Amino acid sequence: FFYSKTRIPMGFDIFSKSEAKTVLYYLPLGALVVIAYLGGVDSSLSFRDILIAVLLMANVGYLEELLFRGYLLEAIEQDKGRRRAVIISGITFGLGHIVNIFRGYEALELVAQITGAIAIGLVLALLVVKTRNLIPGMLFHILFNIGGTIIVQHSSREALLLLCIIGISVLYLLFLLKHLPTSQSSGYTTRLV
Repeated sequence: FFYSKTRIPMGFDIFSKSEAKTVLYYLPLGALVVIAYLGGVDSSLSFRDILIAVLLMANVGYLEELLFRGYLLEAIEQDKGRRRAVIISGITFGLGHIVNIFRGYEALELVAQITGAIAIGLVLALLVVKTRNLIPGMLFHILFNIGGTIIVQHSSREALLLLCIIGISVLYLLFLLKHLPTSQSSGYTTRLV
């Protein structure tokens, strides 16, 4: 954390009252988190199981956001531009979930997860490009992953969740592209890395 904070402005030091309205741009992420928890906590999990899941998912969410929306996004943006950075960051984030095949995911489950992860990855990358703040994406990612780990899994609910994720993400992307101010016009002058 401390090493990365010296390399990438995480967002703690660039938020002011004039940017308070940008918090509203993160509400759809909150909706996705709520949807992820609708199945209810799996009663077969002990407190210890839940605690381990929370700790693991906190690390995964933090590290994935730092890598995909921090270092990778900025490196590509500096060299190839914002549009390519958002697209490549989002797609590589989604494709990175292919490792879940080792967790026993079947092919259709894996394709569904990768598709949803690409959609979410594009949204999170665009938010970072526009706001220069990694913190909301990290919090979303952590909470969303915890939900996916400790909530009762229903195959019928998983299909609905995927459709909601993709639908909300596409609408969200269109909205962000049209309404969210660019980092230059909103007063942010810091760049990642």
